[in-house]
Amino acid sequence: MESRCTSVLRSHARNNRGAEVFEIRYQCTLHATPSRVYDALTDQSHVAKWWTPDCTLEDRVGGHATFEFKAADGTLDGYSLMRIEKLVPAALVEWACIEQDYQGNNDWIGTTVRFHLTQNAQQGTDLDFSHSGWKTTDGTFHRCTDGWRHVIGTSLKNYLEIGKGEPYLAHLAKETSARKAS
Repeated sequence: MESRCTSVLRSHARNNRGAEVFEIRYQCTLHATPSRVYDALTDQSHVAKWWTPDCTLEDRVGGHATFEFKAADGTLDGYSLMRIEKLVPAALVEWACIEQDYQGNNDWIGTTVRFHLTQNAQQGTDLDFSHSGWKTTDGTFHRCTDGWRHVIGTSLKNYLEIGKGEPYLAHLAKETSARKAS
């Protein structure tokens, strides 16, 4: 099974009121069953290994998930509080951002993060990921576009396929080391 992860960025969608909204979207083939991918998205112990070690997730629709992003010195870079909107085992995970701050930006509030899973012919999973409902591309939109590329296409993918993700702090350390080396 060929491994692939591509971006599909739509920046001129319209919401149901006709206002322009923006979306970050990635499509990725994962060498893992939809059940394993679903567990990696919904189980706190798994999410800690590919997104951020500082997270809490309730396992029910209407519950909440909190993701904190801490710097190496332990200070808080940011956090997101999500309401769990949809959970369909081995098929769909959807969160609505209800509270957020990342270094003074709160542009995730009102956005939706969605993971749609489909089993492919090779018994792996085709993941269609979207972070939609952005009101503007100012703020953290472009940083998050790159961030989600890493989170989905590298960290989650590697966690599922080789057992080792690159959650937030590990990724920051790798970026810092690469900058110092160049």
